[in-house]
Formats: sequence, structure tokens, C-alpha cells
Amino acid sequence: MRHTPLAMTTTADGASALIAPDGTSFPVVRGVPMFLASDAESLEFETMYQNLSEPWKYSGRAAEMLRHEFVVALAREVAEKPDWVLDLGCSVGQLSAQLGQHFPRIASLDVSATAVLKAKTTCEASSKAEFAFVVASATALPFATESFSLVVASDGLFGWELSETAQQQVLSEITRVLKPGGRAIFTDYLGHKKFPFLLKLIDSSPLQRERTEYLHDRLWYQMESWFHLAQDNALVKAILRNRSLALGLRGIARLFGARASKHIGIVARKRG
Repeated sequence: MRHTPLAMTTTADGASALIAPDGTSFPVVRGVPMFLASDAESLEFETMYQNLSEPWKYSGRAAEMLRHEFVVALAREVAEKPDWVLDLGCSVGQLSAQLGQHFPRIASLDVSATAVLKAKTTCEASSKAEFAFVVASATALPFATESFSLVVASDGLFGWELSETAQQQVLSEITRVLKPGGRAIFTDYLGHKKFPFLLKLIDSSPLQRERTEYLHDRLWYQMESWFHLAQDNALVKAILRNRSLALGLRGIARLFGARASKHIGIVARKRG
């Protein structure tokens, strides 16, 4: 690997640990530095990823596939030639793999070691991009200042169930690691009545909001709720994967504007 955005330096053998400038040592597992020990913040997510092969089944739900396509298309539009892209809260790598089809260098981070190791397997098998995989908290990113041209926080600031203080820390860290003029893309599953909370959070941060988008996916999630108890049924799985159905429902929902959206998308820019 050439340059990576990690602020740490390796040990002499470069294999077992990363050493911070203050002498703190962090273990490396299968090439993945572990900056976050198992604690209350990560334990819930770690347990979930150990027990479920793919929490939230992003690759088996058409609306989530469309959301990832939306994020990638937006990323390509607002950051045409980025250096490093950070996928913050990468889960098992579904979005990272797609970003890796269009951008040369991706850093994928999550609080769950199991998730990141799965993402590593997924991304390295499906993309030619240069990847850096990291286990760490979004409230304390282990990257050098001004490392990234683009940061993607997909379903994170509210989906991670952070406190208001932690949300502000995440935004501060995103701002720190962005290059001047770099962009951040946020999506969150909230519903139109709660969209103002995210907008206010971004507007009160050091970032400058440039663009707000609505994904018009409320009808899909309403339909999906009808099948909640039968998601393992083969016919139901086929329905939930039906991209044409998701596109059709989105087309209808567009007629009703923001109130027919569960997801909001925001692009914000680092001043300077």
C-alpha cells in the first residue's frame, strides 16, 4: 500500500501492532488496526455482527440498494477526483465495495471488528480500489488532519443512536479529517417530521450545508413492514429484492415531496 490516511506509524516488523507517537500500541488483526477495544460503545454492534451474517440485509432489500446507488452517484457528482474517501460506519462493506468501483482509495471504518473483517473480505474480492480497513469510533477518528477529500456517513448520526454530545464530536472529527473544500455526505433514516433535527445538527457544525435531498422511500418501508414476520419466505425475499417495484413506489412517492421520504441526504462542505 502506498500512502494511507492513518496518523500512526508501524512497528519495526510492521505486522503485529501500530504505534502512536505517544508510544501507545494498537493490535493489528489480519491487516486491520484495532483502535477501539471492546467496550459498551462497540459491544452491542459486535454481538449483532457475530450473530447475524448481514444485519439490516442491505444487499437483499431493494430500497437499501437504491440508497447505496444514490450515495455513490452523489459522491461521484460532488467529488469527481478525490484522493481518499472515508466510509464511516462501513458495516460489512456493501457501500464501500460500490464506492471502490468508482474511486481509487477507500478507508472503511466501523466500531465492530467482525463487521470490518467481513468488509475487508467483501471489498478485496469485488473491487480493484486501494482499501484501508480500521476498527475505531467515529467520535475519535485515527486519521491525520486533512486526510480525505470525501467522507460518507451513511445512516449514522442518528442511526448509531449517539448522544447529542457524541454527534457533535463526530461532526467535529469529520471536519478535522476533511481537506479544505472537501465534502461530507450524510444520510439518515428519520422520517420527515424529524428531518429538521439533522438539518439543525449539520447547520450548527463547522460544515456548510450545500445540498439537501429526499429519497422518497416511505411507501417502500410501509410495504416492507407488512412482510416483517415473513422475511425468510422465498417469495417475500424476491419481493423485497425487486428493484423495479422499489423504483415504482419511489416514483409515486415523489408526488408527495419530503413527507413521502424516510431517508434524507445532505451534502456539506468544509470551508477553506
